[in-house]
Amino acid sequence: MDTLVRDVFAETFSAMNEGCATASSSSAGGAMDVFQKLIPGFWECLRAELVVPDQAEIDRLRASVPTYVESLGSNRESAMRLGEDLGLLHSGWESRAEEAQRIVRAVTVYFLDTEDNVPDYYLSGLKDDDHVIAAAFTALGLARAESA
Repeated sequence: MDTLVRDVFAETFSAMNEGCATASSSSAGGAMDVFQKLIPGFWECLRAELVVPDQAEIDRLRASVPTYVESLGSNRESAMRLGEDLGLLHSGWESRAEEAQRIVRAVTVYFLDTEDNVPDYYLSGLKDDDHVIAAAFTALGLARAESA
């Protein structure tokens, strides 16, 4: 019953936030302002993670993604796609502006957190991660990989 209630909550929460996905990086303000507008239900959770990591931390985060993807069992297919998206966000890391680095770090930490807003091991547990990663792509003016 607990799983069912959490899954229904996750789907409802996701549906409430889908309207935000139409904003674009051409909105007033920089990437951080756009990112914040796209994730109103997640902002408080992510705000503390919006710091610029040193190279050792970003290397550790990058290396953790494939291991985490493999650990997600029944959600592994969705996790693989999100892992690929994170790979795109991490490419060219060194040349990204500090604001972009902050956003990429925050969404990576969020993805790697099993117990984020909706625990990743629930049936719909990666929908919130997908929403946060999509917001990062939009805020940074980048395109996600085409889904097969």
